[in-house]
Amino acid sequence: MQRHRARILPASARGQSAVELLVLLGIVVGLFALPYGGSASLAQVFTDAIGIGFDRFLAALSLPQ
Repeated sequence: MQRHRARILPASARGQSAVELLVLLGIVVGLFALPYGGSASLAQVFTDAIGIGFDRFLAALSLPQ
């Protein structure tokens, strides 16, 4: 049986996928964190919804049994 040799990549090709991943992550974070069209950002809407749900949960816990 012959052993397969590992491919040696040129220095410019190493780490390319990490850069592409970081660019994609930056775009996704920008879409969620930046406001669009004068409305609140999706991150702000999400945190407000969590806060409202937590307030309702605490109010339900404080009711007498």
